[in-house]
Amino acid sequence: MRVLQWSSDARASGDDQMSSTRVTLVVTDLRAGQILFTSGPLTLDELMPLEPLLTQLATSRRARSEAVVTSLGLPTFVAPREMMAHPTVCRLVHVDLDRQVALWELESRPPLSPHEERTSMDIDSHSPRRAAPRRIVCVENDRDGTEVLRLTLELLPNVTFVTAATGRDGLALLQESRPSLLLIDLQLPDFSGATIIEFCRRSPALASTPVIVLTADASVSTRRAVEALGVTHLAIKPFDLVELRGVVEDLLAYD
Repeated sequence: MRVLQWSSDARASGDDQMSSTRVTLVVTDLRAGQILFTSGPLTLDELMPLEPLLTQLATSRRARSEAVVTSLGLPTFVAPREMMAHPTVCRLVHVDLDRQVALWELESRPPLSPHEERTSMDIDSHSPRRAAPRRIVCVENDRDGTEVLRLTLELLPNVTFVTAATGRDGLALLQESRPSLLLIDLQLPDFSGATIIEFCRRSPALASTPVIVLTADASVSTRRAVEALGVTHLAIKPFDLVELRGVVEDLLAYD
């Protein structure tokens, strides 16, 4: 199974609150007991000792060691010293039981090397902030629906429209560069769109990305779930393309 890895340092994100810690997000396949995707400073080699424990705790809420505590009903634990070189707190933040995928948030506090400290200072002091490109990422497995969205939104000035039909491919697109906007269906073949949204919300590089959810489910429960995820806009299928284009224009801050 191919593992996607995205290296991102919270110190370079411009978020002062994250400057004392480094966050790594990990998506695990509960059926195979393997890591699917990582985003952050911890490498796959560093995470491999934790792989069995992350799978066990995501599939069972029973305590696996004395370090395990619960937070909002989901496991949180301090990684054993023999597994991680630096203090690391691991929190299970989302579980997709239907597709057997889990999202973990790992906070570590390794010391910065002199080179990293100089690089971080250079980024904070000398690099001008560039406006994000108007790059729209659409994660949707309905090809016809995706093409309609492409034809509608590519007419907007300076827009690049890129698509993915699965959650894993969507994560790969998000790793290439921060999008101006994410369009995402909740029902994807490999894991739910909610997993990707939660991933974005906990990623320093993606947390502020506007998100439009595309769904045919207009139920109250879905609306509440989407609201809890902090989604920018909910578009119920079949949606009004003129209205949706107007929402996108506002989010992309066109004059």
